[in-house]
Amino acid sequence: MERFFNIWFSKINISNGLKLKILDKYTNPEMIWALKENELKEIGLKEKAIKEILDKNTRKQAEEEEKFILNNGIYVINCKEKIYPEKLKKIKNTPAVLYAIGNYSLLNEKSVAIIGSRLPSNYGKKIAIEAGREMSNNGIAVVSGLAKRNWCLCAYRCIKWNK
Repeated sequence: MERFFNIWFSKINISNGLKLKILDKYTNPEMIWALKENELKEIGLKEKAIKEILDKNTRKQAEEEEKFILNNGIYVINCKEKIYPEKLKKIKNTPAVLYAIGNYSLLNEKSVAIIGSRLPSNYGKKIAIEAGREMSNNGIAVVSGLAKRNWCLCAYRCIKWNK
C-alpha cells in the first residue's frame, strides 16, 4: 500500500520543496492522503496546494500508474524511507520521491550519472551502451532521470545485464 501513496504523492502538482515540508510534518504520504481540507489549511498550505492534494484526478492517475509499476518491477521510494539513498538525503532539495528499477540497494553504492545529448550521434549511442556494460560489469550503479537518449541507453543496458 505504501507504494500507492508514494505514487500519488509524486504526482501531486506542487513544488518538491513543499512536498518535503509536508513530509517533515507527517512523515509518510499515507498520512497526508488522509488529511481533510481544514487540516491542510492549519499547516499553512495555500488554496492551490490544498486543491492539488485533494484532486480526485491525481488520485485516479496514481491508481492507473500503480498497475504499470507493479507489472514492470519498479520501486517507488519516498525520502523518509530507510531504503532512500543516503547520498541524496544530504542534498538541500532532495527529491521527495524516487522511482527505481533493478537492485535499489545499489543506490547507496558507487554510482555514476550518464548525461548527454537528447539527439545523440551513432557514436554517442555506441559509447552510452558500452558505458552501461562497463558500469554494470564493475558494480557501479547508473543513476538516471530516464529522460531520452544517451543516459537512458546506458541505464537500459545495465538493466539488461541485470546488475
